[in-house]
Formats: sequence, structure tokens, C-alpha cells
Amino acid sequence: MDEKSKKLSSAEIYHDVKAKLTAGKFLQGGKLRAERIRHNYNCSASTVREVFLKLSCEGHLEAIEQKGFRVPLGTAENRIDLIHMRLLLEKEGARLSLEKGGLDWEAELAASYHKLAHVENIIMDSGKILPHVAFWNEAEYSFHKTLISACGSKLLLEMHHNIYNRFRQQLISDDTNFGFDVTNVKEHKLIFEAALRHEVSTCVDLLQTHIDKDLRHRSKVQLVAARI
Repeated sequence: MDEKSKKLSSAEIYHDVKAKLTAGKFLQGGKLRAERIRHNYNCSASTVREVFLKLSCEGHLEAIEQKGFRVPLGTAENRIDLIHMRLLLEKEGARLSLEKGGLDWEAELAASYHKLAHVENIIMDSGKILPHVAFWNEAEYSFHKTLISACGSKLLLEMHHNIYNRFRQQLISDDTNFGFDVTNVKEHKLIFEAALRHEVSTCVDLLQTHIDKDLRHRSKVQLVAARI
């Protein structure tokens, strides 16, 4: 989408900047100046500052007193916290959804899984992740969001949305493979199949393994290195 082609609403600017942050389009620690970015959206600097303030309240940006905003620096401790929170929310959301979800939920889950599987197969066949990062990010989140969408808790879903995007923002910025792992393909398939069978304990255990590998294989290594 060419932001300059039309005047965007503040909501559209918010979603676009957030998507760029989650996709690692801005460097960690880099300052974002509303006066410069406003030209990309054909809007006032005050509108961009309002968007930045909202994103900082959600943890996607850091407000610097009298100096604007910057992209948070990634730390191993922060990633560990985000992974633990994602596990708590997603496992509970999945447990509730598998207990409450009906045919409509199953159909939506199947659609989101097949979309994800399609893009992951494209990545595997081509051996290239970079051209497909944005589409894969969207499809991966859609699958995990749909998995927990029948939980019956609006607050849980809102918290998961924020934590997931903050996790992706940090992961994609310091992982040369943008968070994609060849084991994802099999893991997503197993999670999907267990969910359709409404096998709660199996699905929750698979989610634990799937999400926790980022803690075991990345965060702990970084944490040790940071303390040497």
C-alpha cells in the first residue's frame, strides 16, 4: 500500500506503523521522529505523535522525555517475560476454546491453518523467507489468534494480541531467520489436528513445546551471553 496515495486516518496510520514495527522495519533503539514520518502518511506531526504515544502505552515504542520516541532495545530478559506471558495466555485460551468451540470455530481454524501451511510450504520450497515475511507474520498470528478465539474472554484476547505482537517485534528484529523455523511446519500441523479432535491436554502440551523453543533455543543463550 502506498501511504502517500491517500490521506489515512489515525487508526490506519497506527495499524501500519505497528505492522512495520512487528515486521522489524525499524531498527531497535532507533529514534522515530513524527516530523519526518508524517510525510509518509500525508498527515500532521501531531497525528503521528498521537499514534506513537498509543504504541508506547502498549510497549511497542518507548517515550523519551522531551526527545520523542524510539524502538525498544531487545533484551533476553524481556523476551523471556514475553514468552512466559504468551504461554500463559495461549495455553489457557486454547484450553477454553477447545472446550467451547463449535463447528464455526473449527471451520475458521481450518481456514487459518491452511493459509499458514500454504505460505510455510512456499518458504520451504523456495528456501527464502525475506520475500514472504509480512504474509507469514500475518498468517502465523491469524492461526494462533483463531486457535484461542472461542475462549469467551475479550480481555484474554486483547492481552494476547499485545503480547504476541511485542514478542514478534523483538524476535524478528534480532533473529536472522525472522523467527521462521523448519520445525514450525510440523508443529502447526500437530497443534491444528489436536485442536480439531478437541484433545485439550495434547494441544496445550504441543503449544508449550512450540512456543517454549524460543526460550530454550534463543533466549537462554542470549541471557548467558549477556552475563559473561
